[in-house]
Amino acid sequence: MTKIIPGGFTKKQLLLIAAAFVILYFTFDYIGDFLFKMYLRGNSESIITAVHNAKVSPRILSHTGDITGDQYNIHKSNTSGDSATLSINLTGEKANVLIEAHAIKQTNGMWKIYKSDTTFSN
Repeated sequence: MTKIIPGGFTKKQLLLIAAAFVILYFTFDYIGDFLFKMYLRGNSESIITAVHNAKVSPRILSHTGDITGDQYNIHKSNTSGDSATLSINLTGEKANVLIEAHAIKQTNGMWKIYKSDTTFSN
């Protein structure tokens, strides 16, 4: 006889739901990385590294405190697809930060960030 927990779920069902949630939570970054690579068409490791490092940068964390929310957008700047603008918007406990980075696609297919602006706000 299976014991039903209030809400109509058994312990086994709750364990499966929790496992699925953990798997989805940890694969979300990989899905985002895959979408960046598909959109940029090329070696986009420098842009993906910039996105991941923004949330753990000691310089940024000293102004914002712990990061509570994040949002990333990337837009290709022209029709040839060889330049792009990356916006990273982080919400912190003490302040928010907006990072705008401009990148170009080099002849070898690698993306290179050539300019970055960081703006902090309360």
